[in-house]
Amino acid sequence: MASGKRVISGRRPSRRQTKDVVFETRDKNVRSLYEMLNIIDGKASALLSFNALLLAAISIWLQYVPQNYLHLFLDLAFLVLLASCFFLLWIIWLHWPQSSEASTLDAFRRARTRRYRISWVLSMIAVFVVSAVSVVHTVGTGLKAFGHCQSGPCAHFFGPDVFGNLDHDR
Repeated sequence: MASGKRVISGRRPSRRQTKDVVFETRDKNVRSLYEMLNIIDGKASALLSFNALLLAAISIWLQYVPQNYLHLFLDLAFLVLLASCFFLLWIIWLHWPQSSEASTLDAFRRARTRRYRISWVLSMIAVFVVSAVSVVHTVGTGLKAFGHCQSGPCAHFFGPDVFGNLDHDR
């Protein structure tokens, strides 16, 4: 139990002790707001973990990509993900309002929800950019590998100056 007291088998805490231990307040609205804040914190934590994995993948990919548009788009996705992480860390930062009044908690919940939505949109933009870059790169690599992109606009578009191949320097 959260109260730090041991529960002896067969003995149940009194109803009043349970309410005081389980809920910080008896106000149903305040409890509901705390539950919503916990949900937002959980979602923010999960999205932060996802962003960390995507940032790691992009940073590894950037080591192999020459300085071209492919590199530029990956850099932009990296910066957007960093902005998303900023908003997520702002949500997770443990700063609770001094009072546990419903109006104060509701304002706090709305601010956290707004930051989460901004962060989610930024993460989705980064995922879209990384997905688009991956598709363009895969198509270009496939066309070059099978000899269908030897000259003309295709060769220029997937050449080292525009989108280039992943192992261009090798």
